[in-house]
Amino acid sequence: MGKRKHRKYSLAGTIGFCGLLAILFIALKLTGEIDWNWLWVVSPIWILPAIPLCAVVVSLLMTLLLIAGILLVVLCFGLAVLPIALVIMLVLFAVALVEHAST
Repeated sequence: MGKRKHRKYSLAGTIGFCGLLAILFIALKLTGEIDWNWLWVVSPIWILPAIPLCAVVVSLLMTLLLIAGILLVVLCFGLAVLPIALVIMLVLFAVALVEHAST
């Protein structure tokens, strides 16, 4: 038996479903078949990258709220509760990391 050559195929240069959908929407818009705003015509291009970006923004906002809450507790009850507040912050951060890793 002869040796078989194994070809490695890559999807790196392909357009993908979202790219085809964007081309279709653009063609429909240019031909006048749809009367959508251009924001929605090109939405297949920007929606997928926007999802992780929204997750990052929400995570940053939640972190800022957590830090603000800890500062508020320290300001209200004094520095004696700072170690407890830091432990709570670290536990909540660890829980968030575990939940993020499981998704």
